[in-house]
Amino acid sequence: MKRPAIWALFFGFLAASWLLLRTLLGVGEGIRRTYSPGNMGALSSVRAALQVYYGDHEGRFPTDDLSCLMKDGKYLHEMPQAWPKGYAPGIEHRPTSRVAVYSRGEQPRDTGGWAYFNDPADPRWGNFIVDCTHPKLRRGRGLFSRPEPGPPWSTF
Repeated sequence: MKRPAIWALFFGFLAASWLLLRTLLGVGEGIRRTYSPGNMGALSSVRAALQVYYGDHEGRFPTDDLSCLMKDGKYLHEMPQAWPKGYAPGIEHRPTSRVAVYSRGEQPRDTGGWAYFNDPADPRWGNFIVDCTHPKLRRGRGLFSRPEPGPPWSTF
């Protein structure tokens, strides 16, 4: 057998072993499960729109269900979806653009969409969060470790 054929067999065996190891131990799953760039990116875009609105309206946040941000497309063209790619295993939320509106004293109800605090008397007025009380998974510490639960989504 020629030397290039031996190396091809060796690297083929190595790749197959790595795939088997990933399947059996879940290595690499932590990376996929840990971050939800769709949620975090959408969260940032709506928060940025809220800040621009705040500046345009002399230090006042919207007091409605955020439909004013989409009026004429000045701040947002449409409300982005939460869970756009179904990223969170174990969390049964589906992609949605719904915004649950909370007033003074109300706590997030885990609707799976977005949450906005629209009451000027509430110290959280103007906060826009993911309305999910499940923990956001974060990467484990070791190469073969499983994802670890982190803080709830509603704290981001």
